[in-house]
Amino acid sequence: MEAVHIRGINENDIKKMRTSKYVESSLGNILKLMKNDIKNNEKIMLVSSPCYVATIKKTFSESERNQIIWVDFLCHGMPSKKVFQDHIKYLENLYSSKVIFYSFRDKRYSWNHDEYIILENKKRKQSVKEVHRYKRLFYSNYSLLSRCFQCKYTKIKRDTDITIADFWGVESVLGIVDNKGMSAVLINSVKGKEILEKIAKKCNLNPVQDKLAFYGHSFYNRANMGTFKTRIENEIKKRVIKEIQNGKSDSEIKSTVEHIVDIPAVYRNQDKNTLMGIDFYFAIGDGNKIYGKVHTINRLKKDFQILLVLVDEYN
Repeated sequence: MEAVHIRGINENDIKKMRTSKYVESSLGNILKLMKNDIKNNEKIMLVSSPCYVATIKKTFSESERNQIIWVDFLCHGMPSKKVFQDHIKYLENLYSSKVIFYSFRDKRYSWNHDEYIILENKKRKQSVKEVHRYKRLFYSNYSLLSRCFQCKYTKIKRDTDITIADFWGVESVLGIVDNKGMSAVLINSVKGKEILEKIAKKCNLNPVQDKLAFYGHSFYNRANMGTFKTRIENEIKKRVIKEIQNGKSDSEIKSTVEHIVDIPAVYRNQDKNTLMGIDFYFAIGDGNKIYGKVHTINRLKKDFQILLVLVDEYN
C-alpha cells in the first residue's frame, strides 16, 4: 500500500485524489504522462506538495511550464513511506488480516483528524489508539523526512499559481462555524487569478483579502496570541511612521515593511492536558511565527491596514 501521483481525466479519477494522504508519495509515471499531454496540447493542472512541484518544474522547459497550471498546498511535513508501511504491517499482524483501505481523515463526521482502516475480513477499525499511533508520530514530527526540517518552501511567496489548504481558524476570520471544514485558496499569479475567476460562479467563495487572516491549526484554541499580535502590529506601525517621515512612497512601504515574531512553544502547549484528547496540533515543534506586512495605505485618513498570517515552521 502506497501513495502514488496519478493522472485524472474523469470524475472517478478525481475522487481517488480527494482526502488527505499523510505519507511520502511516489511519482510513478506521471512525468511521462505530462510530457505526452503537452505534446498533444492538453490542458494540465499539477497538484502536489511544494517540494515535489519545484522538482517536477525542473524537468520542463519554460514554454512547457507555461502550459501547466501549478498548484501546491500548505504542508505540515512529509512522513516517510517506510514508516507508513511499517505501520500497516503492525496493524495487519495485530488484527491478523490485510489492510485493504486506509483513511487518514474521515470527514463524514467532522474535519478533525480521525483515522480508520478496513480489513480484508470486512472489519472496520476506527478511533482506536492502535490506528491513531501513526497520526501521533506525524504531529509530533517523528515520522517526517529529515529534509522537511530544513524546508526551502515554507515562505509566504509561493512558486505556484494557486495554493490550497485547510482554513483552520475560519470561525474567527469569517464567523463561519462548520465542523465539516472549509478550504483556503491563495492566488499567487495572474494565471491563478484568471482560473479562479472562471470557476467563481460554481464555488462558494468568501474573499478575506482585507481582513485579518490567520492560517494555523486551532490557533485560538491553543493559546492566547494577543501579546504577539500586538507586538508585531506595534513594530510595523513604528516602521511605517518612520518610512513616511523619510519620504518613502506607498509602494515602497508595502514592499519593504514586514516583520516576523516567533511564538514560544510554552504558549502553544499551555493547555496541553486539556487539548491532549481533542487536538494533537499543539505537538507541532517550536517554530510557529506570526508574519505581518503592510497591506493598504490611506494617507488622507492617516491610516493603513496590516495583514497578519500565522505560519508554521513546517507549513
